[in-house]
Amino acid sequence: MLTFSRTQYCVDIPESSPLASTVIHASAIHHPAHQDTVRYSIPEGNQDGVFTIYRHSGLVSLAAPLDYENKKTHELVVAAECAGVAARATVVVRVRDANDHAPVFPRPAPRLTLVEEDDRDLPTPLLQLEAVDKDECDRGRLLYNVAGDGVDGLPPRDAFFSVDPRSGILLQLRALDRDPPEGRSQWRVKVQVRDGQVKEETPPSAQPQLPQGNEQHQRTQQSKSPVSHQKEEKDEEKIENTHLSHAQNHTQALLTSRETGTRVKVIETREPSHNSNTDASCERPLYSDAGTVTESEGSGDNDGTGDAAEGTHVLGCAGGGEVHVAEAVVVIEVRDINDNAPVFPLHTTYGQVLENGPTGLQVAQVFATDLDDPKTRNAKVRYFIEKNVIEESSGQALFAVDEATGVLTTARCCLDRERAPRYRLQVVAADGGGLKGTGTVVVRVTDLNDNRPRLEHHVWEAAVNETSEEELQDLASLSLLRLSLLDRDTDNDFLYRVSL
Repeated sequence: MLTFSRTQYCVDIPESSPLASTVIHASAIHHPAHQDTVRYSIPEGNQDGVFTIYRHSGLVSLAAPLDYENKKTHELVVAAECAGVAARATVVVRVRDANDHAPVFPRPAPRLTLVEEDDRDLPTPLLQLEAVDKDECDRGRLLYNVAGDGVDGLPPRDAFFSVDPRSGILLQLRALDRDPPEGRSQWRVKVQVRDGQVKEETPPSAQPQLPQGNEQHQRTQQSKSPVSHQKEEKDEEKIENTHLSHAQNHTQALLTSRETGTRVKVIETREPSHNSNTDASCERPLYSDAGTVTESEGSGDNDGTGDAAEGTHVLGCAGGGEVHVAEAVVVIEVRDINDNAPVFPLHTTYGQVLENGPTGLQVAQVFATDLDDPKTRNAKVRYFIEKNVIEESSGQALFAVDEATGVLTTARCCLDRERAPRYRLQVVAADGGGLKGTGTVVVRVTDLNDNRPRLEHHVWEAAVNETSEEELQDLASLSLLRLSLLDRDTDNDFLYRVSL
């Protein structure tokens, strides 16, 4: 008679287990002992070739990667044959989800438009960025954080934005400024999401317990995948000499692959006395963390039909350690308000004009800046002369300014430097919203030689002593008088001529 130690084996293994990881050692024994070798195979349930079995030992291992998202449970039929006698057992392999997918934002981040300096109802939610993750173990466990403009380099109390770490709701904390030097017309806020971040521990009251009773055992068996036929025979001999302890209901064992170090939990279920081929213990949850499987819960004798104890939480993805990050950039356009008045960078502008010049001569050009949006009327500046110089004879203004360019010109001809060498004007720059800034223009009239020189006196008298013979020989050294001239122009050179 050839029988397996159990009719059903239940295995919980992480999706991330490497190839050649040990899955189960399903051993069959011939009663009475027979000299022929037991041969093992997987006749059913392995159509996709994920598993392989060593024909001399019954050691089942991984031949292809597991994919939890594609198939969560594999049900294999393991067959043993010896001396014309055959036996079968079922191996149920449950795949634990691993963190092998990165979270993604299914929709592109929207563009928002906010009004600058609007501090009403702050903090206020702007939008919710919700990421999805194909890994079932990451669902509901993603964590969000925020970076980028208005966050980087700022302490949390000064940040302009924050994000709820669980829901992905982006919050505006402070009013935004659009205008330089500290503001910006466009804010790029980065919302990042990370998976594999939350791991809820099992409460102490619900810690898994080993089944109690003298007939239940746990044995750790190590096996090494063969690399040659000779090594395979040695390993099989070692495995065949190691048998799992029998129990009336079920026996639990931990198997460890020597090459990969992956540990899987096995529940070997023995057929009950009433010959039922179904065992509910395969339906009980097994908990593991990063590929290391802990014992399932139990209290006293366990026949495999009890429910899992309350208060136990899933510990997250199997084979943990890897973290994936996804990022979405929210572009916020800040709509301008007219909160900046025009400003003259030069408080006083200096210009000059030649006297006696015609009308329309350029005197100077003023320039004002407005930090509001240059695409709007809030920054469109017009220029006016608020305090002009009025000509007394005509009552007309002497100067004019171009509203668009700020170029000042003479509005009257023939300015006389000798009458007024300098003029002071006050100019105004006004934006489209009515805000104003003022500046000063000083105009200097340059000189033109337009005045005749004249002697200070019409008649000059001089007293001269009679000269001696010796003095006549040096007439150049004799000084009679010094003539003085009057000229209203500046910087002129004079030539004198004496006529009789």
